[in-house]
Amino acid sequence: MLKCQKDGLTWVFLANTSSWKGARFPRIIEGMFNKAFSGMDSLPQRDLFDVTSDEMSETDLQSEGEE
Repeated sequence: MLKCQKDGLTWVFLANTSSWKGARFPRIIEGMFNKAFSGMDSLPQRDLFDVTSDEMSETDLQSEGEE
């Protein structure tokens, strides 16, 4: 499940299960995330999907060279 909210927040929910709640499943998951986000004062400013080569560790660079 991928959700792009109007406030600019985007989140993904992956599950290795059947949707035993049927058609209500997306609403239940969205409610769970909304409850979690409402309890947070702020989100981290760092985009965890935006990795530049300067941020990569030596271990990451070594494993890339081994491929």
